[in-house]
Amino acid sequence: MGRVLDRRAAGALAVAVSLAAGCSHLSLGRFGAAESQPKLGNAQVADMQVALGRTLENRGTVGQALPVYERAVQNDPARADARVRLAVAANKEGMFVEAAEHFQKALELQPDNPDIHCDLGYSLYLQQRW
Repeated sequence: MGRVLDRRAAGALAVAVSLAAGCSHLSLGRFGAAESQPKLGNAQVADMQVALGRTLENRGTVGQALPVYERAVQNDPARADARVRLAVAANKEGMFVEAAEHFQKALELQPDNPDIHCDLGYSLYLQQRW
């Protein structure tokens, strides 16, 4: 019985990671039948995409993190944290115009968030826009 649960958990994890990465079709193979696939809401998928994006950023693959954050924002447009991560990643890639747009949208969602203001200020500093 324990092995069956382990396989189901592994299958669910495989599906979750695939969804977070933006895969639109899945094949569980030996991990479970199609009916055992978890049904995740857009907010849950966005949570995983933000986490995956952070992992990619931490590994130094910012270029790979950008489309993951973009999909997170598509899945949950109200996620200010996803917008901020997208802006920070755009900054790291020298995409300052795009970063400013994402910071602005994040501030529209959370105008009183001091961390967003701080990150935006640092972005302007990097651009020497005093």
